[in-house]
Amino acid sequence: MNRRHLRTSRLALAAAGISTAATGCGGEGPNQSTADSAGVSVSAAPVTPAAPEPTPAPAAPGARADQRPEIDPKNVAASIKYDAATKTATIPMISGLTTNAGGWNFNGYARGEMTIVVPVGTIVVMPYYNDDIVPHSAVAVSGSAKSIPSAPGDPVFRGAETRSADNGLMTGQHDDMRFTADKPGKYLLVCGVPGHAQSGMWVYLQVSPSAKAPTVVLG
Repeated sequence: MNRRHLRTSRLALAAAGISTAATGCGGEGPNQSTADSAGVSVSAAPVTPAAPEPTPAPAAPGARADQRPEIDPKNVAASIKYDAATKTATIPMISGLTTNAGGWNFNGYARGEMTIVVPVGTIVVMPYYNDDIVPHSAVAVSGSAKSIPSAPGDPVFRGAETRSADNGLMTGQHDDMRFTADKPGKYLLVCGVPGHAQSGMWVYLQVSPSAKAPTVVLG
């Protein structure tokens, strides 16, 4: 191919938007172009980088399914963890764990059928989760089987209540109660939604000066 024809070929390729370069005796240039039989090279098209994957939105507060504690209603004590060195007891609590009392229960128990016993001075961490179809909460209050509050007031220990105690937490929501059981006595753990405790949604919380570790008494 003479120079005139070569120039015409280059102009045609340029009009089509294709970059060309003559191949020299020293090999290909820095763009690593591929030469054709006519002695012209065609540069590879630029690669567009892939767009980054979108970051998943964070889960809504109070609605994470992975916060549901694992509790066997036939062996509630097995779910309790106790650190004797720090006197910290982790006692998970689920409303509506079973169908007992129409789901208005704590860990499957209602109407005083369960007593949670902790040594006096215990730091109690109570992860609470509502598994029932209606809103519930948990509050530790003074009272007895003959004196169940209709609408519980302040908790007997500072921090011994879930958030929104009056309105309750919706299905699948959770909260952690944290308090120090520093006053010996037998108290009630009730649902704070008005009328729920009087309908049977309550169990006992006993702070014992003689207990060596947390335990659960059923019946």
